[in-house]
Amino acid sequence: MDSNKDNNGDGKDNKIIREGKARINCQKQVFYNVVQEFNRDLSVLAVHTYLKHQLWNYSLSVPKNYVKDRVSILDALSATGLRSIRYSLECKQCSLPIDIIANDISEDAIDLIESNIQLNDVYNVIVTNEDASMLMHKKKALNERITIIDLDPYGSPTQFLDSAIQNIVDGGLLMVTSTDMAVLCGNHGNACFAKYGSYPLRAKFCHEMALRIICASVNSHAARYGRHAIPLLSLSIDFYARIFFRVFTSKKEAQQSMKKMSYIYLCKGCESFHLQPLCEMKDGNEKNLIPATVECDKICSICGHTYRIGGPIWSSSIHDKDFVHQLQNELETLQNSGDNQFGTYRRIEGMLQLVSEELDDCPLYYHLDRLCSIVCCPMPSMKTFRSILINGGYQFSLSHAFKNTMKTNAPNEFIWAMIKHVAKKSESSHKSKRIPSHIQNILDKNFPYTINDTLVQEEPLSKSKNLLRYQLNPEQYWGPKSRPGKMVKNDAKRTNIDDDDDNDEICLNKSMKTV
Repeated sequence: MDSNKDNNGDGKDNKIIREGKARINCQKQVFYNVVQEFNRDLSVLAVHTYLKHQLWNYSLSVPKNYVKDRVSILDALSATGLRSIRYSLECKQCSLPIDIIANDISEDAIDLIESNIQLNDVYNVIVTNEDASMLMHKKKALNERITIIDLDPYGSPTQFLDSAIQNIVDGGLLMVTSTDMAVLCGNHGNACFAKYGSYPLRAKFCHEMALRIICASVNSHAARYGRHAIPLLSLSIDFYARIFFRVFTSKKEAQQSMKKMSYIYLCKGCESFHLQPLCEMKDGNEKNLIPATVECDKICSICGHTYRIGGPIWSSSIHDKDFVHQLQNELETLQNSGDNQFGTYRRIEGMLQLVSEELDDCPLYYHLDRLCSIVCCPMPSMKTFRSILINGGYQFSLSHAFKNTMKTNAPNEFIWAMIKHVAKKSESSHKSKRIPSHIQNILDKNFPYTINDTLVQEEPLSKSKNLLRYQLNPEQYWGPKSRPGKMVKNDAKRTNIDDDDDNDEICLNKSMKTV
């Protein structure tokens, strides 16, 4: 996945990075992270698909299309200019002329962007040296709004969302990256609430919860201006989140977006979770929304423990399957035509296939390793769990966010009946282990379900095609890099370089403790 590198020999500790169709000169004073090549490849594919199919023309409400003579793309935090240059070189199938704005507040970055533009001989990239928020605020007039906005900041994107929502055209493409996953995954709940307006839970489903917190935050910003943002593709990748939205203007949809928000109830004992919607329709009238009735008891019906509450999160779909299929088709077309320049092609292919298989109406996921560890039994094959759920009449899919995780519409009672069945078959392996009383109560409980573990041979395409589904660590000490110009103490441990030091923490499920 690494980019090709060459020394330029100018004695200034520079290096030439080759990625896609672009070549850029990179310096230590300007931020560049090779591990995010997947992010950039996927963004190029998304922009290419959006432009080729003229997706700005497709509106869910009354068309308020401000894209007339030209399409504009804003790379708001451009750094080396690599994204802007790649958009110029690789996203040309558009019926309208394309203007690309490469912006950065750093003067060192501006000098580097201009030299990289000359190096690649691109003609439609405009360089600006402004604060990203101020630049977008200046372009709020309808005839100046941007078609595509790419926000890829260091840390949280929330400080740029307000201006981006006001600046983008109706039906425009908003691409958002967040690298403060430690905040979103529950390590710093207070910071998450301050930035995103949601309180996270420390739980095994934290990576998808992070995506849904970002979706809720973006829609909260949009609703203030009578707009709403529809997630097209939401991915938890390595140490960051990347989400693609289309933004529309509709006061009605903005007001009704609360139907897509829920709180999370997480049991302190068995870690079962429930979603509590914010509102419900009165008398079946979607225009008449009232506060929802609390559906969850104070005590968990599975183990008898109490709950923790988190959120609110976005509880509607986080993917648009039509858009995902368009991305898959375009990726295949580029591969067959020999024009595929993506260094992370195999991972994009596998990730998109996993997303296309995910269940839309089943928020969050279960970590099967964790469920089995609670009852002190070894984890059987994923095929066993899939077969039990399918034989029971329920749906099953993997989650792209983490290995050995599943999404299902089965109730918690069935899931624990399944775990009890698995534990009973392997009870000889844990007879000597001490099990907490509330977990023993689960194993002694009679669930009203019959478990059928006859294997179902059919496998998802992502498995049968042997696609690259879960990427291994791409390089040693990989993860969020330090801010440009800052040094690290040693190879194995990075320093805190900001008062907001949670930006640099990496949240991995293997090291996360649950409630």
